[in-house]
Amino acid sequence: MIALCLSLSAIFDTVGIIILKKITSQMTQLQQLAVWFNIFVYVFLIISGFLGIYACIVKKRSAASLFTSLVIAQFPFSVASGALCLYLLFNNTSSQPWDTDKCMAIAFDRFTRDLCQKTDLLKGLSIATLVVTWLVEIMTILMANVFLSQLREEAARLDMLDPKYDRDGYDC
Repeated sequence: MIALCLSLSAIFDTVGIIILKKITSQMTQLQQLAVWFNIFVYVFLIISGFLGIYACIVKKRSAASLFTSLVIAQFPFSVASGALCLYLLFNNTSSQPWDTDKCMAIAFDRFTRDLCQKTDLLKGLSIATLVVTWLVEIMTILMANVFLSQLREEAARLDMLDPKYDRDGYDC
């Protein structure tokens, strides 16, 4: 699940950078800021994902707990930035109306043409990808909680087999 989160985050970051490189001249500053915020949110998820992989490899409760907390904290920002990006990229703003012809003049590939024309296919794919990503993040949170519970149970079992006595020497 962590690997899937990392993959989807990398896709979102790549698409965001492509959008910014190809049609920055057609975007308002608010639209650019929304895309940058979305990129930042998913870079944060990638960094958190590497912590999650580390937690799985070394089986440290503190790392697993930190990973779970980071993903939980990141999730509302993911939803907010995704919704804001969809709204700003696919709706016309009053301050700078979308000039499809001007945008098409700089479009050299199918993706950019679809983005310039704000096609229903691209809108649908964007929404579907965001929803799938959010579901994967929720599943990652749930699985991380299960893993954390498993680590706690293992630690409790080990403590019962080999109890740790008071380090001060007052064992009575």
